Amino acid sequence: MREASPETFLCGEWFIKKKEDDAMEQEMEAPLAGLVVAINIKVGDEVSEDDEALILEAMKMKTPILIPCDGIVKELRVKEGDEVEEDDILAIITEA
Repeated sequence: MREASPETFLCGEWFIKKKEDDAMEQEMEAPLAGLVVAINIKVGDEVSEDDEALILEAMKMKTPILIPCDGIVKELRVKEGDEVEEDDILAIITEA
């Protein structure tokens, strides 16, 4: 198994590279199109991998969207009631 280096950190099963500004960030993307019906995080929250970040509703089915890695919520790009498309960026998580 590979290990994180000073230039990367492990996020789920992915190694994320540092950006030029030395911050390590992970974009949390929508796995499907739908309506944001609940948000359980806010900017500045310390989160853990697999915490429930928000809930999307599509075709009357509610789908929990989980945090991809441990870190801090740097940016939240949606609000309740927003329609999102698959692969839209929902939030940015930085290394804790």
